[in-house]
Amino acid sequence: MAIPLRPSLWLACLAVGLLLSVAAPAAADADYETRISLSGESEVEGLESALVGSSTLKAMQDKPPATLAGLRRRAEGDLETLDKVLRAQGYYAAELALDITPEGEDKHQVSIAVTPGPRYFLAGADVVYETPDGGALGVPQGLPANAAEVGLVSGRPALAQTVLDAEAALVEMARNAGYPHAEAGQRTVRVDHARREMMVRLVLHPAGQAGFGQLRVRGLERTAPDFLRILAPWREGMTYDQRRVDTWRRRLRESGLFDSVQVAVGQPGPDGRVAITGAVKEAKQRTIGTGASYSSSQGPGVKAYWEDRNLFGWGETFRITGTAALARQGIDLNLRKPWLLAQDQDLLAGLTLERVDYEAYRETRLGSSLGVERRFNDTWSGALGVSLDITDTTGKDGISEMTYLAGLPARLKRDTTDSLLDPTEGSRLEIEATPYAGFLDGPTAFVVGSVSGSIYQRLDENGRFVAAARSRLGSIVGASTRGVPHSKRLYAGGGGSVRGYGHQLIGPLDRENDPTGGRGLAEVGLEMRIKITESIGIVPFLEGGALSDEATPPFDETWYWGAGLGARYYTPIGPLRLDVAMPLDRRKDIDDAYQIYISLGQAF
Repeated sequence: MAIPLRPSLWLACLAVGLLLSVAAPAAADADYETRISLSGESEVEGLESALVGSSTLKAMQDKPPATLAGLRRRAEGDLETLDKVLRAQGYYAAELALDITPEGEDKHQVSIAVTPGPRYFLAGADVVYETPDGGALGVPQGLPANAAEVGLVSGRPALAQTVLDAEAALVEMARNAGYPHAEAGQRTVRVDHARREMMVRLVLHPAGQAGFGQLRVRGLERTAPDFLRILAPWREGMTYDQRRVDTWRRRLRESGLFDSVQVAVGQPGPDGRVAITGAVKEAKQRTIGTGASYSSSQGPGVKAYWEDRNLFGWGETFRITGTAALARQGIDLNLRKPWLLAQDQDLLAGLTLERVDYEAYRETRLGSSLGVERRFNDTWSGALGVSLDITDTTGKDGISEMTYLAGLPARLKRDTTDSLLDPTEGSRLEIEATPYAGFLDGPTAFVVGSVSGSIYQRLDENGRFVAAARSRLGSIVGASTRGVPHSKRLYAGGGGSVRGYGHQLIGPLDRENDPTGGRGLAEVGLEMRIKITESIGIVPFLEGGALSDEATPPFDETWYWGAGLGARYYTPIGPLRLDVAMPLDRRKDIDDAYQIYISLGQAF
């Protein structure tokens, strides 16, 4: 007969249980220390480090098991792991001795003594070709007849990774030679402990040679199918090559048009060709963005843009950018059309309407440009084009002049850095030259050229300390300074040049201390970028520059130096920058005591 318990009795039982659980001593974890020692001679440099690095005992030492039995199971698992590491390096007769010694009441000493023994070598290897059901085949066209062609050479150490790499290379060679569905068969590895040798037999199922067939694409909404076909680096009937398929997949992903890209290879048809099917999901086509900046000499500024990354369905990028600042107001329209007549070649078109009010001049400009940019490889690119500028410029003398200039801008660029906004290693080099011809109070012609470079070097593995340096040389030949429109002259000073000085205030000045610009320019800069935490950093910097009326580099002119300290707040899109700089060669009634700069991205 069940006796019902009153609620008060339930509560009393619960309280007693809690008191007992608190009073009971907690079971002590099996704390331990691990020592892995290597005895005897080893032909592999860093073998002991590899053993320690693969040890679960070492990796989990701060999370000990609850019992000694659990510790023993963990240690025995380590023995299997360490043996695999040794076998992978050719040690197939290694000896491992485990010892767990209590130390005090709750501390254990876990020791693993490793004796690698003799290293085994590859005595021979074969490559055979079979049908999926085991039928023997001859050596297919274009495939290796012996194992040495895939890296299995007799007399070399018997490394497990070498065997795996050779098998992968065999499959890759087959798929690149027209066998799209080639698969590795059951490999055989025999170890002769008496001779300390290994024999390897690799098996490949080639599955028949084929050519490229029809190209199909699913999931398109706005993108033209013919654009994706142009990106394919093959023609129907060509021998199948997996590298070409991989290139097509990479081009689709790098186009920025798709969130996902999948490529499937069909089975050979009666004509001996395989269909290639791409399944894509189109990415968001349009983007709106904003930005802001500030400097002491130019004040605050805001920027907004609207971008369409697939304007006509052929991957065209069209961007409208509006800028509103105290010193500049304008609108820029830019179009980039990829794949102009050739791979990695784009058409560039631009239109700009702007008004600027600088210390040196005021100007309203309508500019247009048309050009071609080509990427030669992953680091080098070049551009060549034409430009037309119509400007209405007023100098500080109050004289207004209309200018009509046609130009042929050319650029060669090299970039090996790891990031656009926050590089930590690599370098950049840019060479620019633009011949101009037009009218400025009569016919005029001149050439503006510049060479700029920067280098970045990590000083530690984590990139918390990065040294950065930059330099720039500029020159204008063909006309005197007065024969060059104000906006085409060279200037120095301010953000992007020499911090600590006002915008364009380094170099020749008129009687009212307004800059007149020049024809010869030189700048240098140094920074030490230091990360204090993952999101906070500081940057001490030093910059200097000189400007002259002559076209030659102004090394003999007066150099002006600025120094300062910056703060960085690191975000997923790049570092937010706040720099405070002081002029080290301050001029009375010209230079302020300091300048402040705020923007997104590093200074260079």
